[in-house]
Amino acid sequence: MGKPPAEKRRPKPPLTDGDHGLEQIIDREIGHVVNQKQRDVIVARMTSLLVSEYFSDPIPHPKHIAGYEEILPGSADRIISMAEDSQKHRMEMDKKFNPMRHLTGN
Repeated sequence: MGKPPAEKRRPKPPLTDGDHGLEQIIDREIGHVVNQKQRDVIVARMTSLLVSEYFSDPIPHPKHIAGYEEILPGSADRIISMAEDSQKHRMEMDKKFNPMRHLTGN
């Protein structure tokens, strides 16, 4: 089975981080290929495979901080303090082992 005629195809919106419309996008894309019962199962499985997050900052995303705080009150402050202490340590080590870098502003 091929793609539907151009007039029936809808443009694909870009996927963004945290896109809550992912289920609708997948459903729309496979809708003309499989029946509704199969579509529900496929959409659920594809959504669980495609949704992921990646953070590289020393402090978690605010929604994750809120989750930690909900589970263990005071943990958000502890996480932020830990990140601040780590940054301070990195800066001290950088000054100690790369003193010229701080004098030139590089």
